[in-house]
Amino acid sequence: LVAGYNAKLRMKIIKRWQELEQATVPTDPLLLIAHIAQQAYETKLLVQQVAHRQDSIEQVIKEV
Repeated sequence: LVAGYNAKLRMKIIKRWQELEQATVPTDPLLLIAHIAQQAYETKLLVQQVAHRQDSIEQVIKEV
């Protein structure tokens, strides 16, 4: 639903999802916190990309 009909964005999401599933999770608490922070940051970037894409689509709809 997030990617809509954007195949490139959907593929990015799928690849990132697979990377996260295959990644080894550190056992050291500080490394675990750093790992979670990195994931949160990358998720935030993806959300921003989706929001930008949605804004673009909404602008096109208004023009039509």
